[in-house]
Amino acid sequence: MGIREGDRVMVNLAPFIGSKLRTGQSIACRVTAVEGDHVQVTTEFPYRSVTLWIPPGWIEPGHSDRLEETAVAAVS
Repeated sequence: MGIREGDRVMVNLAPFIGSKLRTGQSIACRVTAVEGDHVQVTTEFPYRSVTLWIPPGWIEPGHSDRLEETAVAAVS
């Protein structure tokens, strides 16, 4: 699964609204924990702070950044 605590990811809107079907929208989140086959994510500003445990399938592919990489880019 390649997702680690501290990653910034785009999560499909569906788990936030209780839908079983994917939507066309995503929300920026930080991964706050990884346990087995579930990931805990917390929404980022400008969204209200919400923390959810989700299966990794809700994370949009190709939309994750490592905190360390983001911090290095910000300093450069």
